[in-house]
Amino acid sequence: MDDPTTQFDLEWISTDVGPDDPTDETHYPSWGSGNSLLSPWRSYKIYYGTYDATLVPPGDPGPGNGNAYIYTNFILTGTYTNWLTVSSTNAIADPSAAGTNYLALTNAGQASIRLFDLDFDQDYAVIVVGLDQAGNEGPASPSSWATNNTIKFAVTQGALRARAEIEAAFPTNNNLRTGDKGAPGLYWIAAGVTNAQGGYSQVNKEYDLIYWDAASFNEHSNNPWAKVGTVQSNWFTDAPAQDYTRGNMRFYRASYKDRWQDINPATLLPQRPLASEEVYALHNVILSEGFNYVGLHGTPYTNTFAGVFGADTNLWPAATRVEFYSSGVSAPVSAIYLFGSDGQWRLSGNPDSVNDTPQAADFFARGFSITLPKPLPAPYVTTNAWDLNLSSNLNAMVWHPILRVPTNGFSHAISTGSGVPTNRVQVYNVVALNLPVSTHPSNMNLIASGFVKGTLASADHIYTINTAEKRTRDGSEIYCDTSNVWRFAVAPNNPVTGPYFKPNDVIVIVSKNGGIGNSWTWTYHPTNFYTLPTRWMGQ
Repeated sequence: MDDPTTQFDLEWISTDVGPDDPTDETHYPSWGSGNSLLSPWRSYKIYYGTYDATLVPPGDPGPGNGNAYIYTNFILTGTYTNWLTVSSTNAIADPSAAGTNYLALTNAGQASIRLFDLDFDQDYAVIVVGLDQAGNEGPASPSSWATNNTIKFAVTQGALRARAEIEAAFPTNNNLRTGDKGAPGLYWIAAGVTNAQGGYSQVNKEYDLIYWDAASFNEHSNNPWAKVGTVQSNWFTDAPAQDYTRGNMRFYRASYKDRWQDINPATLLPQRPLASEEVYALHNVILSEGFNYVGLHGTPYTNTFAGVFGADTNLWPAATRVEFYSSGVSAPVSAIYLFGSDGQWRLSGNPDSVNDTPQAADFFARGFSITLPKPLPAPYVTTNAWDLNLSSNLNAMVWHPILRVPTNGFSHAISTGSGVPTNRVQVYNVVALNLPVSTHPSNMNLIASGFVKGTLASADHIYTINTAEKRTRDGSEIYCDTSNVWRFAVAPNNPVTGPYFKPNDVIVIVSKNGGIGNSWTWTYHPTNFYTLPTRWMGQ
């Protein structure tokens, strides 16, 4: 197909149709033969409608059988006559429907046609009936139908792209500004010709990249989605989103041109908005010279270092280091990955590149640190940070992670410590809340999962690190008291208010309870925080 998300081809048998069939009871040889009948068949009419494929019983006999689900539920009842139709009088509205023309349906010998302008990711039943010369419509029989489905239109990737790549693809149609080293790029399934590697060499339709700004995701019909731009391409970028401060995110999805709007601008008629079910979120994080403790605010499009961090020396300075940690009394480093001047990520001590090496599903769900070289090379300095421990300014850059809004739950194993007076041991667990939300700790399912509340001295603690200040946020850990109030651990132990944890915060859980060698599992699901996205955009 030119666009299998909105099109499919139909074929049928055109010989011996209706009264032209000598065995048909309405065929009268004395009136002539072949096309010399009272009103010979001249053309076709095609009905098509969506149905719920899960309702079809196992072992359904299919076309040609009077007991088939489609026949008994839609044809025998006449329901199909209320469906959408095409015939020789229908115009072609889809510019990507190359090689098809509904005028061909005027020919009774026509045996195929391409249907287009369908909705994506839908199961369709299609019924073909004949039209005679007088315009009468023939009946549909147990053999007059078939089923097919359109594939899902989807945003397939969100990743930061370097300036040179963007300018090469969109030399006169980009929103890069002076000083932008790159911008987030969103990719989707498009109508068009692909090469042997599956890359698009030609795109035949126009698409809209749309956005919505918010502190947390939630699918709602009132979300004020707006357009970044319309392109005849399978990807586009948005540089201005890189200016937002921490805690403010930009969400993206893609759509056929204008199909995401409540009112179709071409017809001025209401329509049910339709866009990609996949939503991506961009968030901006200040990283300064030295250690920066962070986590991911969603799911990468691919579990590789190139997919999460990118692999371009225009985006990261050589000698950038990513470190992961094990649970323990000092949270020891478990693995170190280094970024080379050749644009390759490598496990420390191993010469092989891991840029495109798939990692375990939960590999990047942990908290980790990104260490930038000191001094930070001038081309990467875009802002500054403050090291409160040293009372000094630091050169800094802004990381722009772009990740898919999750629809599945997460779990993190939390090793426990000991508050026994004779053996007091605090165990540190470096994790993350992998969701595009700003939230209060009471919403994070910690207590139900195993986090122990209590007094300041006896309760488990939790904290995050402010990368713009290189210290524990607000200079204090927090805990949950016996009345279920989350409080700061420093006097006067004020309650924690507002959406305290932000996207990309590292989460450090300090366990004092449960016993050395034991653990509990912190679990949470996106539905605890937001309505999951659908292609209908909350409608």
